[in-house]
Amino acid sequence: MPSSKSQTETSVLKRVSDILNLFSEDSPTITLADVEAVLNVSQATAYRYLHDLHEIGLLSRTSGRYAPGPTTMELEYIVSNFDPILLAAKEPMKELSETLGLHVLLCRMYKDRLVNVYYSRPEHSREMPLRPGRRLPLFRGAQARVVLAELDRRKQRRIFERAKANPDRDKIGTDWASFSATLQKNRRDGYYMSCGEIDEGLVGIAAPVFDENAEIMGAISLSYPVQEPPPASEERLIELAKQTANEITQRVAQLAGANGNATAR
Repeated sequence: MPSSKSQTETSVLKRVSDILNLFSEDSPTITLADVEAVLNVSQATAYRYLHDLHEIGLLSRTSGRYAPGPTTMELEYIVSNFDPILLAAKEPMKELSETLGLHVLLCRMYKDRLVNVYYSRPEHSREMPLRPGRRLPLFRGAQARVVLAELDRRKQRRIFERAKANPDRDKIGTDWASFSATLQKNRRDGYYMSCGEIDEGLVGIAAPVFDENAEIMGAISLSYPVQEPPPASEERLIELAKQTANEITQRVAQLAGANGNATAR
């Protein structure tokens, strides 16, 4: 049986997570009332959470509203420069981007969310709409599709059932049988190609990336404007997406093995 202390700690972490998940592009700042509502607690309790998060730098406070604080900026710097997944991905993504003039993006999944974490783009090109730190739609775009396809069926089913009112879900399949069948085909293909699903006139070709335990971790996407195709055939681009995703997967496994050996010593 877990101790009452561990249960309390879990509850606190869950509440902190609920507070941080209030932030989005539509809600870049939050209020005391927002925290009261999401936690279903008194004003005094909500204020204590906000005060403590402000004290450790996870939140900043201005004119009665709260925004992500300086600690999040420190963490972003560490992730950008030292995260082992990014270290494994940057070189092959940059090489592909420079060679063919492609935009290459890497997303990661946590819970039921997809977030782009790295982006390599050709020099003098316009930026893509979903840069690092921005959340991806769960049912639209090449990256989302290949990640969904690689999840186990129980998780796919939970995601499907929680999104009953989402019209994007129904474009994959209006019922569980058709939704599952579409994802099974995407999984067999090992890639997904989208056009205009994220941004009008933008093509995306994605392939899945796995961690050292062969669990789906995220996906890379080769993106380009449909009016400015790269100097390669569609078949070659699909092959390159798969090859690059596989190279990143192998690098992640190698890094994990090296770190494990170092720990053992």
